[in-house]
Amino acid sequence: MPRLAAPGDPSRPPGLPALTAGKPSRPGGAPDHSRGPRTFRTLAVTSADPLSGTRAQAQEVGDRLRAARWTLRDDGTLTADLAEVPVLRTTSADGTTRLLSGERTRRTDVSAITTWMEARLVTDTGPTIRLDLVRAVTGATRAVVDCREFTATSTTAQRLSLTLGNG
Repeated sequence: MPRLAAPGDPSRPPGLPALTAGKPSRPGGAPDHSRGPRTFRTLAVTSADPLSGTRAQAQEVGDRLRAARWTLRDDGTLTADLAEVPVLRTTSADGTTRLLSGERTRRTDVSAITTWMEARLVTDTGPTIRLDLVRAVTGATRAVVDCREFTATSTTAQRLSLTLGNG
């Protein structure tokens, strides 16, 4: 008889777009030499587009991020006060653009849900900051029904752009 056990960690969905540093929108943006954590709040969600899943799912994610407060720490990590956002760690940075990525897996006895995020934080946009995100969530659930084992997997992914202000 099959035993009920949680599935392994979901793998990263293939085909997610990669964020790149890009070109600054203003020439000569100066690096930020401030010390200590910087905090921001989401002022607006300027776009929320599905990469997989529905437009409504992308908009729901955007609605939740609309209320987020963000903290950029000296060690290069970016955190949000929302549980669904993993800790984002800097992978590269120049004077105006910082690329970050992070993932987090939550488990129960019968499921595993992994959230991946890549981010581009652009500071040369005037008094506000632009945060571009690619977010994917894959959930796997395993169940035993009538002595038969079933596994179900689902993935949603979104591309979002946020405007952040000091907060």
